[in-house]
Amino acid sequence: MKKVIDHSIQSSLLRYLQYRTLVDLEAYHTVTGELFRYEDPRYDLIAYGAPEGGWVYDKISGVIPPSIPGYSRGVSGMVCPDFINGRFLFSGDFPNIPLTGSYTVSEVNYYNSSDSMAKILFEDKYQQSPVLKPAASYLEPYSFITPCVFVKAFETNNEPYCLGGEDWTIVQYKLICLMPNESYLAGIGKVIRDCRQEIFPLLKNFALNQYGDLKTINWDYEHFMKVNDYYGFISDATFKPEEPDVFISQNPNMFIGIGNIEVRIVRRPGDPNSDVDLSTSYALTDISDIFDTDIQDEFTLD
Repeated sequence: MKKVIDHSIQSSLLRYLQYRTLVDLEAYHTVTGELFRYEDPRYDLIAYGAPEGGWVYDKISGVIPPSIPGYSRGVSGMVCPDFINGRFLFSGDFPNIPLTGSYTVSEVNYYNSSDSMAKILFEDKYQQSPVLKPAASYLEPYSFITPCVFVKAFETNNEPYCLGGEDWTIVQYKLICLMPNESYLAGIGKVIRDCRQEIFPLLKNFALNQYGDLKTINWDYEHFMKVNDYYGFISDATFKPEEPDVFISQNPNMFIGIGNIEVRIVRRPGDPNSDVDLSTSYALTDISDIFDTDIQDEFTLD
C-alpha cells in the first residue's frame, strides 16, 4: 500500500504534539551514565543501551546530541545512535569494553497506534524509565515507554468547502495518555487543550531512519515549522482526566487522560491526481487554503 494523506496527517500531528510537549513543559532532562552491552539480532549489531529511551533530537536549549567520548558516527566501530530505543549501535565485532554516554531524554513519549483502547489500557505491558534509583540494566528495545501518549485515528469524513470540488478532509483523533501522577496529567492536558485553533506542518517523511538515527544531522523542527508550505489545522481539542480506578491492568499506579483532537485540511477528493505522491513530495494543503476560510482565529507558529 502506498503512503496516503492520512498517514502524513497522523505522523505530523504526533510530531507536533511531541515538540510542543518538549518546549511548553520543558519535559526533558540530560543524563551521563553507564551504558549496558547486548546483541541485537534484528540488525546483527552490538548495542550499548541506556536505562532511558526516547532520546531528544530537536534543537532546543539544553538538549545535547547523544555522545560517547572518543566515538562518533562511522568512526571506531560506531554505526549510529538510536534515538527511539535509547542506545548506540556498533559493528558486530566491536570489543566488549565498558562505555559511558551522555544524552537528553524526553520525559513523555508519543506513539502512533492502531490497537483498541481496551488493549492499550488493560492488556499491554509498558517499560518505565528509572526515577528514584540507578538502573542496573538497559531499557528493553522495541517497547513502549511510559509516561506516554498514544495517538489513534478513529473517524474521518469529507465536508464541502467551496465550489470546484474542494472539501475539508476531517480526521478525529483520540489521545490515550498514560502518566505517573496528576502533575504529569495536568501538564499533558494543557498541551493538548491549548493546541486548539493552531496549525502544524505536514511532514514529507520521518526524521529518523530504520536504525532510529537522524536522516539529516542538521534537522531543525522549529525552523521547519516556519518555512514549510503545507499545514494541517487543529479545529478542536479537548482533554479529560479519567478516574484512577479505571486503569486496572498490568500497569498499576498510572493516571489516565483522554484527549480528542480534530484536524482539517483542504483537498480535492474527487480528483485522483490531486493528492501528490507523499513518498517524494509534501502534502497538498497550502497554508493559504486555511487563511482563506471564514475562521478568523489566531494562528501562531511560535
